[in-house]
Amino acid sequence: IIKLLAVTGGKTQGLNEVKSVIAQKLKAQKANDKYAELAEKFSNTVYEQSDTLKPAVELVKIPVQQVVGVEPDAGVVNWAKQELSRHAPVLDAHLEGRKHVVGDSVTLADYSLIHLEMFKEAIAFDWSPYPNLNKYYERMRAVAHWAKTAPGSPELTGRRPQSAQATR
Repeated sequence: IIKLLAVTGGKTQGLNEVKSVIAQKLKAQKANDKYAELAEKFSNTVYEQSDTLKPAVELVKIPVQQVVGVEPDAGVVNWAKQELSRHAPVLDAHLEGRKHVVGDSVTLADYSLIHLEMFKEAIAFDWSPYPNLNKYYERMRAVAHWAKTAPGSPELTGRRPQSAQATR
């Protein structure tokens, strides 16, 4: 038997006091939901149509230009930096408190993101405001199966690793 002796109220905050906190949390949740939706669409597109990246490129509306051995187009580079500035904070917020993009272990979503890490140094972009994204890339580089199959340079992306060619 429980006997209630008294009820005391806690401190109640007014809407004006918590409005910015609520807005920030809603914004972060919306960013996480949007990222998860786009990541799933992208992963599904890449998986279902693995013979070409054209549908994935059309999904994210990115112009494709081969730059290996060719001077990059300054307009495209500037556009890409603007897009990166727009999307990096969303991804950084999504990765806060997470080890992986989706779930508790490495998934296709992680592989669809980690292969871009090697291009970070090739882009004149300030990555320091994105600690969660930087920590994520560091963690993923240490994953044994990624380390074994990761291309040694951007030029080798999409090519079979040397170790796999020897076993053919």
